[in-house]
Amino acid sequence: MFSKIDKIKLDNYFNELAKIYKRKSHGYNFEFILVGGASILVNYNFRDVTNDIDAYYLPSSDINDAIKKVSIKFNLNPNWINDDFKETKSYSDKIAEFSTFYKSYKDIIEVRTIKDEYLVAMKLMSGRIYKNDISDIVGIISYSNKNNNIITFERIDKAVKDLYGSWKDIDEKLIVTLKKILSSKKLDKLYSDTINEEINSRQQLVEFNKKYDNAINEANIVDILNMLNKKDRKK
Repeated sequence: MFSKIDKIKLDNYFNELAKIYKRKSHGYNFEFILVGGASILVNYNFRDVTNDIDAYYLPSSDINDAIKKVSIKFNLNPNWINDDFKETKSYSDKIAEFSTFYKSYKDIIEVRTIKDEYLVAMKLMSGRIYKNDISDIVGIISYSNKNNNIITFERIDKAVKDLYGSWKDIDEKLIVTLKKILSSKKLDKLYSDTINEEINSRQQLVEFNKKYDNAINEANIVDILNMLNKKDRKK
């Protein structure tokens, strides 16, 4: 079982990655852009760990070799840093344009992040009610508001259009949910309630999958959850 990654470990792993990469880099700098849970980890205070590091980068044999060596040294999942999100709805080829600087390691690796309204936009596009997408949106908005960085619908609207061109691929129900989040006066409670709802959704899916082996896929998962929730309300 591989250990989860906290902020201190993340910095340690990138330091080691930079040290290894620098030996083969021939002076060429390398850039990672953190998205998802890793970006939340370094920018906010409502999540302590992440399972892996989702990032935008351009793989090469040298960086892949360095990633592998870090995984071996620290007994990490070989996929501890990956760009799998490129295959999801949340990916945009505009990500680099709207990223912000986080840290430089050994003057050879620069790490940037997607944050604030742009991270909210990515979470909206992903929109998985059985993951942490909605609670992450609540957490980002709550943290930002407390730090006098008020995230408005107008800012999110611009971010969605910057990254994806329009709202057409975002579920209308998520837009309604977003507006409720933005108008809430009790974001801490809303965050806690949303986390509990997401945990419940995951538990429902696990139980359903036990009963109907391998019946769940990305195409039907929302319909299955809606069906299970309707059954619960009738009880």
